[in-house]
Amino acid sequence: MTEKLIRMSGKTTDLSEEKRHIFGMEGLRVLDIPHERLVAFAEEIGMPDQPLATALWQSDLYEARILSCILMDPAALTEPLLDEWAAGITSWVVCDYCCSKAIWKTPLAEKKAVEWAEGKDDWHIYAGFSLIGVLAFRLAADDPNELGFFDRSLFIARKQASQPQVNVSRAISSALKSIGTRSRDWHEAAVETCEEIAMQPSETAKWVASQALGDLLSSEIAKAIRA
Repeated sequence: MTEKLIRMSGKTTDLSEEKRHIFGMEGLRVLDIPHERLVAFAEEIGMPDQPLATALWQSDLYEARILSCILMDPAALTEPLLDEWAAGITSWVVCDYCCSKAIWKTPLAEKKAVEWAEGKDDWHIYAGFSLIGVLAFRLAADDPNELGFFDRSLFIARKQASQPQVNVSRAISSALKSIGTRSRDWHEAAVETCEEIAMQPSETAKWVASQALGDLLSSEIAKAIRA
């Protein structure tokens, strides 16, 4: 399958280390195949196809990883498969894509989001907060069953806010903003959490809080919350 992807492109793209870092493609070869072509290719193959998705995830091709996310079957994503996926993350772009397209739909999404976000590995923490952010948008704001999950997520954000890795800081900030747009009550809780984080001595934590608060207190979000 990876050979077919290479034939679709005809070549691999030699990106500089700086561009790989900016676009979240560290450790991956890039074919520069447009996303719409990958979606069309997945439709030709037939979606979902979890065995193929699992095999493609082993590739070091960026496009193979994205295709894997498109082909994932949420119903077939067992805990061992999710842990294997998390252990293989090398790109924040691919991580966000997987979380938003497939992983949030699994019954294990909340459990793994908390587990990864509370971890020590940078990529696991990033995946956890990326998934928390997606769930904040996708889960019903008035569902009382989600109270514990998002309370826990805010607690973990306070705990992990001083993590020095830039992309982790961005993921935590983004998750705080996402939680804060769920409802008036969650907006208040997220703002309070950010204010507590801002009191931490770490400069990274202060940055996380200021970035999230800048958006949460913006007129656009305030207007949406009041609506």
